[in-house]
Amino acid sequence: MRKATPRTAAFRTGGDEGAIWQGPFADECTAKLQQRQRTLNGMGTALLGDATRWENQADELDRQAGEKDKTKAGTGGS
Repeated sequence: MRKATPRTAAFRTGGDEGAIWQGPFADECTAKLQQRQRTLNGMGTALLGDATRWENQADELDRQAGEKDKTKAGTGGS
């Protein structure tokens, strides 16, 4: 009797030997899941990039606000 091994190990090497499930439906589902994983990874990367830009913009706005406060304090502005 052949021992079942997880599909992930075989799949990562491009083979179906020892896969838990095989066939056209399994291959189609696996391909869809891979595409969704790539899409989610791309979305995650884009979100991290956005967060970094937002943080940098917030830091810049804080710096500009600090300069305005110093200018107002130095001139005795209202």
